[in-house]
Amino acid sequence: MKPYESLWDASIDELKKGYRWDSQNKAFACLICGTSFVKGEIFPLGDQFFDAEKRAELHVLHEHGSMFHVLLELDKKHSGITEQQKKILTLFYEGYNDKLISEQIGGSTSTIRNHRFNLKEKERQAKVFLTLMELLKDQTGTVTKEEEKTKQSGLNRYFSDGIDGTLKRFPTKEKDRIMLLNYLIKKFDPERQYSEKEINDILKAIYPDYALIRRYFVDYGLMERTLDGSAYWVKGGNRNTMEKERRSQVKREYKETKREMGIIQIKNVTNGKVYLESSRNLDAVFNKNRFLLNQGVHRNSKLQKDWNDYGADQFLLEVLEKVEHTELLPDQDDAKELKALEQKWLNKLQPFGEQGYH
Repeated sequence: MKPYESLWDASIDELKKGYRWDSQNKAFACLICGTSFVKGEIFPLGDQFFDAEKRAELHVLHEHGSMFHVLLELDKKHSGITEQQKKILTLFYEGYNDKLISEQIGGSTSTIRNHRFNLKEKERQAKVFLTLMELLKDQTGTVTKEEEKTKQSGLNRYFSDGIDGTLKRFPTKEKDRIMLLNYLIKKFDPERQYSEKEINDILKAIYPDYALIRRYFVDYGLMERTLDGSAYWVKGGNRNTMEKERRSQVKREYKETKREMGIIQIKNVTNGKVYLESSRNLDAVFNKNRFLLNQGVHRNSKLQKDWNDYGADQFLLEVLEKVEHTELLPDQDDAKELKALEQKWLNKLQPFGEQGYH
């Protein structure tokens, strides 16, 4: 597979996550490198173990960093984004205000505001184009009454008393299975959220192995659920509340995941100068700094200048010290400990003036 080839068939949600469900191999697969994690298996990471989807999520984070940066690195022919727009988007993403951005790339604050307007205009145009393409698919994929009758005729052989009766057997052929699942999903309200018990109660009346159908709903992308399986909803329905709950749960799980924290240095091996930074996520901080420097928009202008002048191969990125925890500390306590660690190394290395980039 060519690099990033799997990106083109992915949905926006899948692109944001960096992985997708591969129904053929029953695995969650990374969109960037193709690494997959088979559902049902348990995967170790450090001293913890994760299910397949969570491991795929952590794989993307640890191996590739932010999907924002991954997508931004795509060639212009794929993204439609110019090098100047990449720099500006990166600075927006990093939380720079218009004044700081104008100092980084040149120009006035009004010029930056104009860039913001142009990017919003580009977003609106992209929404219109995506909508047009979806409408085109709907039009070309419209099912006629005759086609619907044929579909129902094909499904009848799986039911005891017509398609409104109970299911005699579950299709083994992929085509029939998809047809059946698309029919059964219509029994659920796309505007509401269901508990696992509610899903089971509805499906019990149709087929004894209701858990099989419930799993296939998720595997085939017809339903989504919270990571702990406590809530289900029809994919594409009105789920603002559900998404809020899912995001809250993901945040909780992310906070509960043991991440390596500590302090890193970026060392110029030619002149010995160093740049120090503390972080709650060592993998992410390496990816972030490397990306910003390669884009030419790092907030430390002295480090950026030397990176440009000497070249990336003349810099060493390494961990100076890790913070080990026996139990998780609140974010505020983490920040205090990391700040103290950073100050310790600043005092030790004195990376100021000719000695460093601080």
